[in-house]
Amino acid sequence: MDKKIVIIIVVIILLIVGGIFTIMAFDWLRLDRGMAVDFEDCVKSGFAVTESYPKQCTDRAGKTFTEEAGNMLIKANIITLTAPRPKEEITSPVKITGQARGLWFFEGSFPVKLKTVDGKTLSYGVVKSGSDWMTDDFVNFEAIMNFSVATRTQGYIELIKDNPSGMTEKDDALFVPVVFMPKISDNIK
Repeated sequence: MDKKIVIIIVVIILLIVGGIFTIMAFDWLRLDRGMAVDFEDCVKSGFAVTESYPKQCTDRAGKTFTEEAGNMLIKANIITLTAPRPKEEITSPVKITGQARGLWFFEGSFPVKLKTVDGKTLSYGVVKSGSDWMTDDFVNFEAIMNFSVATRTQGYIELIKDNPSGMTEKDDALFVPVVFMPKISDNIK
């Protein structure tokens, strides 16, 4: 082989090894100093987690990370989800329950979608009210949704305010993060 080619190969190998070492050293230093990069990393690193809602985790460096809970806190005075809870692992079929003020419904129902984090719709359905929906008070609702995923998949439940007017300024939705789990076959013993 030509000396130039050998030198180029050696330089490339050294750059790759140096890059890997740099990445590993940075990660080691970050963990050694007790620094997390997000909520999940903070929890995995063993730092204390509050029992508040949403949960919070503080790393050794004093940085606080908050668990992703969608917009449930913002919408709590209009719509609440009883089940499933944020970040819950769910399998098909899933029963969705909660309460919404009557203005969220039209003719006693409103749309619901199960979506992946990249926006793919896994299921679309309609939530039905459990009682008279023509009120300003909270009304119970329920839906049973089927979906299919091959692997553990991050996503969310989207509860959409029914808006028969079509006026975009009246659009609204509740987003609740969940984890879609594949259905375990009944044939497995």
